[in-house]
Amino acid sequence: MVPARGGSKAIPKKNVRILAGKPLITYVLKTISEVANKERIIVSTDDEDIEEVAAGYAQIHSRSEVNADDISTLDDVAVEVAKYLKSELGAADEDILMTIQPTSPFITPETIKEAVSKYKETACETVLTVTDDRHLRWTIENEKATPLFERRVNRQQMLPVFSETGGIISCKIEYLIKHGTRIGENISLIEVDEKEGLDIDTYADWALAEYWMKKLNICIRVDGGKELGFGHLYRALAIAQNIHSHEVSFVVRSDDDFRVGKDFLSGHNYPVIEVKSNDQFLGLLSSIKPTIVINDILDTEVGYIQALKEYGSFVVNFEDLGEGNRLADVVINDLYPDLYPKENHWYGVEHSVLNPNFEMVSPRSEPTENVKNIIIAYGGTDPCSLTQKALEALSHIKYDGKATVVIGPGFSEMEDIRNLASGQKYEVEILSDVKNMAVLMKQADLALTSAGRTVTELMAVGVPTIAMCQNIREMHHNHASSTFGIINLGMGSSITPEVLGEHINMFLKDINLRIDMYNRMMKAVRYRSNKTIVSKIFSAYEKKLNEV
Repeated sequence: MVPARGGSKAIPKKNVRILAGKPLITYVLKTISEVANKERIIVSTDDEDIEEVAAGYAQIHSRSEVNADDISTLDDVAVEVAKYLKSELGAADEDILMTIQPTSPFITPETIKEAVSKYKETACETVLTVTDDRHLRWTIENEKATPLFERRVNRQQMLPVFSETGGIISCKIEYLIKHGTRIGENISLIEVDEKEGLDIDTYADWALAEYWMKKLNICIRVDGGKELGFGHLYRALAIAQNIHSHEVSFVVRSDDDFRVGKDFLSGHNYPVIEVKSNDQFLGLLSSIKPTIVINDILDTEVGYIQALKEYGSFVVNFEDLGEGNRLADVVINDLYPDLYPKENHWYGVEHSVLNPNFEMVSPRSEPTENVKNIIIAYGGTDPCSLTQKALEALSHIKYDGKATVVIGPGFSEMEDIRNLASGQKYEVEILSDVKNMAVLMKQADLALTSAGRTVTELMAVGVPTIAMCQNIREMHHNHASSTFGIINLGMGSSITPEVLGEHINMFLKDINLRIDMYNRMMKAVRYRSNKTIVSKIFSAYEKKLNEV
């Protein structure tokens, strides 16, 4: 039974008021229709508009005048409907009458099925839905504030306290007619979450319902490991931290070398789903139910993107040069050039997603004459051992300042670095697990790094940079170039410590070169922000939705 009176006062015509494009009552009717046929669904109403909307889903019970006013209760309505079901539609005493209110639009088929199962599993007379409502509560006794608790403890330590949601209350017809109430002595509770437990009674409740209706399920498919590095993981986290009104989860490979990446993500308090392949992820789509899938897994295949599209997901790919990119709704390659970009392919430094710390720290001031601090940061894993090469280069030119060495979570040669650093005449500070790279980078006068996303981070804080590529893919990164204030020496494995030292020495002696690089950096990133990029993704999604 769906009780739907027409005379709501708090929100006029509430039950047929449009919520996210549909009359409110249609949400529970559609849900019930997944578990019961039309002959088993009855809408009790006194309103012609409600009858018109509900007729396609249910049988209509015309409520009596006495039960259509503000005084009558839902128990009164339920008794009336129960008698009608017995006399007119052949219902039996042992049949269950389940009340599902139209003001609970997020009730699920699974909860309805669970309510039915309770009668098979237990000797209950009533089943109803509740939400956890544990709080430190107070009352007034003799005009004095009095606690309703014995001691102050964390919410999780309190005894369970539940509030009825009104979403589902069920009982057997015989009991209802005999006692005039749906609440028996033996009661079974079904706990639901905040969303499913929402009962729309006020405009504030309505606003919350609209929020939940618009809340999307964003799934970020990303990998990281010693060989692949951690850049994709950092970008994925930065994207997630700019999504405030939607659900975000990560799907990540956890086999072999990828486990270190999975462990890293698991420490950031987002849901993490482990897979061993893209095919396994595709097999989970029906349970994950992603509205938008953001892929940060490099080159994709046609079949993979096709499967995501067939499921109905809006697909966004980062750094994708594979065949699958032509099927994606949006492709963002901030590091790679394209002479003839498609409208839905976004390129350039302005589309770089950075750690949010880089948006909270202002750039450093224009370079000064002396270089006193050089930061060395060759990524989370540094597979080509460029950190050692940089330390040797500084020794070669007899550098007498400070070198700040940042070691990533996937780095495996820490002992070698410590031994090398301890033998230098210049000061070496070795850091790992840095909490705020933006602040650390801003303190540097010069940076030595690979040609990945760290280059854009250094641009954001205005640190002149010499880059060496870790692999062939980095050789194609167009952001690590003189256009944007970066000196790129090419493949790091081909550069000797002596050659690197000569370039560092040139920087140390030429203040004008460093100032020129600084100005080019500031120009390149002046319009870039994570918020703008994420907003642009959602705008593209809305545009596609409107086209459909």
